[in-house]
Amino acid sequence: MPAALIADDQIFVYRDGETIIAERPEAIAGLLELRGSGIVSLKSIARAPLHFAVTTVVSPENPRLPEDDEMLSLPCGGHLPLLRIPLSSLTPYGKFAALAQNLFKTNVK
Repeated sequence: MPAALIADDQIFVYRDGETIIAERPEAIAGLLELRGSGIVSLKSIARAPLHFAVTTVVSPENPRLPEDDEMLSLPCGGHLPLLRIPLSSLTPYGKFAALAQNLFKTNVK
């Protein structure tokens, strides 16, 4: 599953036909804030298609299982599959990787 940094804390989201695109503001190109440590420079890309959205959830207030085929509606008129990651997770990246890999197996033919 390829991934790349577009931007740290702000992106512009728009539709190009049926594709949802994320694009960074040029002013923050390649910059990442490490809270408490400062700003660092990293390789980044200017834009990329989005395949899903991620949100954090507070457990146990949220249901244990999400709705089937849960989608995020975007102001630009598109929709993205939504992945939920618990804030309390000690291994959020592992959970994200497992969820994203499963999503790609389901949606990419």
